[in-house]
Amino acid sequence: MNATSQIQIDRYSAISPTGVTVSFLDASNTFAGWKIALNGKNTWVQFDRVDFGQDELKAVNARCLSATGGTVEIHLDKVDGPLLARITAGADLSWQMVHALVANAPKGLHDIVVTHDEDNDVALDWIRLDWIRFE
Repeated sequence: MNATSQIQIDRYSAISPTGVTVSFLDASNTFAGWKIALNGKNTWVQFDRVDFGQDELKAVNARCLSATGGTVEIHLDKVDGPLLARITAGADLSWQMVHALVANAPKGLHDIVVTHDEDNDVALDWIRLDWIRFE
């Protein structure tokens, strides 16, 4: 996967054992694509062998949705690896583009892990992602 292309959520390599749901964006139109929901603490999705190239990448964009607002983090190589970026989505029931700065972007091939570690007091604690892309 190329970091500067849209990294489609359904191309994940691994997910946390609980709290993650992968489903169609629109069940009546399966060609519309996929989404992944990270529900509650200690949820994550991993993408193996993301190619960051040799350029210095400075930001990440994500298409996300959250009923309550929420934050996901992107870590390098493992769940508790170096933090690359923090993406904060506002409370909105429509898909939104979120832009975040990248700290210490790597070069070459690396795994990335998108984590969610918030636990709101209701089941509405979820953030859904459709894709992410570095720039």
